Amino acid sequence: MNHKIQEYKENPQKVGEIIATLLRCEIYKHFDEFKTLDEYRNLFTWDADYQINYVFDPGYYIEGCVNYDSFEELKEEWETGITPDAFDIEWEQDLEYCGEVSRTNVTITISNLQLKDNNKKDVATGEE
Repeated sequence: MNHKIQEYKENPQKVGEIIATLLRCEIYKHFDEFKTLDEYRNLFTWDADYQINYVFDPGYYIEGCVNYDSFEELKEEWETGITPDAFDIEWEQDLEYCGEVSRTNVTITISNLQLKDNNKKDVATGEE
């Protein structure tokens, strides 16, 4: 049996944490991890919540996060930069003139982790 599938059988939460870490590595441009992430993508399906945490500094400190519906959207925003939601903060000026936004980190939470259908028989039979 594939060791990743075996690990999933023993501790699915740990596998979810590994996948979340690998996704963050892709965002942060750790290219050596891409092959491993592709292996997990071939074995499992999952749902995920994505967000970029930021600090908005218009002369004083404001923290927050922006949620995303897809990994691609999160990756694009991480590369291009983010703007806090102007509706969450009351400003007298246009938001872009109020201060600088600094990204602090990416948070990815994996849920509903499951083996892909073609791998479920391996678990049932114990074979690769």
